[in-house]
Amino acid sequence: MWNPAPASSLPRWERLAAAAVDFLVLLVPEFVIFDLIGAGPIGKATRFLRAHPKATVAQLTHAVPGIQTALDQVVILAELVTAVYLIAMTLAFGATLGKLLLGIRVQSVSGRPLSARDAVLRSAAFWLPALLTYVIPIIGLALWIAVFAGGTVMILSRPDRRAIEDFLGRSIVVSRAQVGTSLEALIGAGRGG
Repeated sequence: MWNPAPASSLPRWERLAAAAVDFLVLLVPEFVIFDLIGAGPIGKATRFLRAHPKATVAQLTHAVPGIQTALDQVVILAELVTAVYLIAMTLAFGATLGKLLLGIRVQSVSGRPLSARDAVLRSAAFWLPALLTYVIPIIGLALWIAVFAGGTVMILSRPDRRAIEDFLGRSIVVSRAQVGTSLEALIGAGRGG
């Protein structure tokens, strides 16, 4: 007799804890990038603004000519590091460091490992909103809030525990014991009643 795992056995709190671990892991290279590229120009800008509190953006960029380039480089490199980390870890191990630590894995809805295409699409939910926030602040910020707040609500409330990134990457997050089991079997779809 076929007996699927109950949907409530899909990771929920572990997934949120793994996201917090991954956030901390990514802070390390992002701080290094900021220190190497952005600290000098931002320090100069801070000193200029303290001396000239009513300065305009034009005056600031004239006083610290490399500030915009440094900020651009910091944002682009930080988001590139995020994308590479998420994609490479998912393709190599089926999980990020946070997920590995908490015993959960990312797989396709069919139960197979994610394809490179799906890993890239899944990762876009995490780096694209931050990049858009820098380029188009209002739209990017709204997207960032939708992805993170909306994704958290989805993980906590949906029976399949799938969030925005899972729909983009046709994926599901499962416990280590559930690896290889399709989404259909996990949530009991197709159970004749």
